Amino acid sequence: MKKYWRVIGGVAFLIWLSGTKIYGQMADPQIATLQQTLSVAKDASEKVKVLNELSRRLNEVNPREARKYADDAFKLAGKTENKNGETLSLVRMAQADYYLGNYDLSKAYFLNAIDLYQNTNNKAGEIEALRGVCDVFSALARNYKLKNDEKNAEQYANFYQIYLKKYETASEGLVDRKLTASSEPKKEEIKKENTENNNKNELSTEEKKKILDEIKHTEIPKEIETMSLLQKETEIKHLRREKNKKDKQITYLIEENLSKDDVLEKQNQNMLAWIFGLSGILLAGGVYVFGYWKTKNKNNTQKENTTHLHEKLNRQEVILREKDDILKKKETELAQAFLQVDEAKLETNTLYQLLNDEMQPQVASMSAIADMENPSVPLLRQQAKRLNNLINSTVAVGQWERQKNAITLTRKSVKEIADKAINNYSELFAQKQLIIENRISENLLAQMQADVTLTIFTNLLDNALHYAPKNSKIIIDAETIADKDAEFIKISQTDTGKHIPINSQKSTFGKIPSMEGRPSAWGLVYVKLLVEAQGGNVNVQSSQQETVFGFTLKA
Repeated sequence: MKKYWRVIGGVAFLIWLSGTKIYGQMADPQIATLQQTLSVAKDASEKVKVLNELSRRLNEVNPREARKYADDAFKLAGKTENKNGETLSLVRMAQADYYLGNYDLSKAYFLNAIDLYQNTNNKAGEIEALRGVCDVFSALARNYKLKNDEKNAEQYANFYQIYLKKYETASEGLVDRKLTASSEPKKEEIKKENTENNNKNELSTEEKKKILDEIKHTEIPKEIETMSLLQKETEIKHLRREKNKKDKQITYLIEENLSKDDVLEKQNQNMLAWIFGLSGILLAGGVYVFGYWKTKNKNNTQKENTTHLHEKLNRQEVILREKDDILKKKETELAQAFLQVDEAKLETNTLYQLLNDEMQPQVASMSAIADMENPSVPLLRQQAKRLNNLINSTVAVGQWERQKNAITLTRKSVKEIADKAINNYSELFAQKQLIIENRISENLLAQMQADVTLTIFTNLLDNALHYAPKNSKIIIDAETIADKDAEFIKISQTDTGKHIPINSQKSTFGKIPSMEGRPSAWGLVYVKLLVEAQGGNVNVQSSQQETVFGFTLKA
């Protein structure tokens, strides 16, 4: 019999859910009409318009459904490049998130909509978005106040005051433009609507008559009779301006009164929806309690004890499973931690070995230069600069992984940066009898940060200086390529040094490079980080005849 009252309760709950939705739609009959219009609409712009209107009308009744309609409108408007519909759907999404309590999302959508409306000079839309973001900032200030977070509460209260002032300024400007742009046909239409809605809460006949009589029966001062013709014309123009000003006041008061009627009607509709919804809750609760009471007396003690025993066993089983899941999770985390430690140890040992292999020859070279009878100061200076660059690049990799530095891109000459890198090691290239050929065009520009790109060229040239044979040539070249509808500058460095096998090329730019290729310290690792930070990528191609290092920059 327990199933009996559960079924009754479930049916009652479904009745309440469906009833709430139906009564919510009854509170605004236009919802059903709009849904029917949406089902037969074929034009994309019309669908976007109907979806946005549905979202607006459902915001207070069913904000989740309103959010879904706004999402659909945003996606369709984006596909059809309907900018106005897309911006309006942002406002609707923000309004729905506000009613759902997602204030951060609501704030972001409103602020984006305000920017878009300002760019398109859509004052009416901007005012609606400003009004919404004021509500969001007010709600956030209240929430932080309840949490005793005075700092954030004060911050959002200040935001509220700033945007409230913007809203009031924009609203005043819009009213002034409406009053100025109102024409005689518009006045006649408003008067006609005023006559049809005579039974609503608008200006009384006596108030309208009083204002109109004040305009029509304004007496002309007696002093006008003694004025000159020019003075009379000036005075008449002044009186006409006063009359036009009062006409505008009447128009504004009528429009304001009509908007108040709309608000009252909407409030009545929402109240009706709440009444029907609460009635559904009471009905579902009553049926549920009645069914439970009818069946409870028929359940014997033995079945209840059996049920309680099963529930207790189930709870214990759930607790054991949860503990088992926690243990497995901890084991996985511990295994990952050990793996990371092992990888860090391997990286550290490899780095020490590579630094030792690279630093010893460079230190020996500096000692040999210093022991010369007439040591070359430029050569010694460049060798010291090379050693310093090796150490700095290695240290910079660790710092970069902990905190990436900001990159500022500007259009610079690629050839100019490459020449600076070549000049840094010119004496070292001459000592090893290496010929550097820079084939990059002087007119080729790329988006880069100059010092970052100089470090990229310097580290690649350092690799070539280490592995290129004596009396060989190093060629630097560049070309423009297209990749995914965007232009890039592909820069290549070619030398005839040590061959990198195919299975070792992937680890060339890694922290643990293959010893079969061109093992080096973290200079090439730093190259990869800097190139990717500027929006490009690196690659290497190698054969028995030559090895080509390449990287790309945005054109």
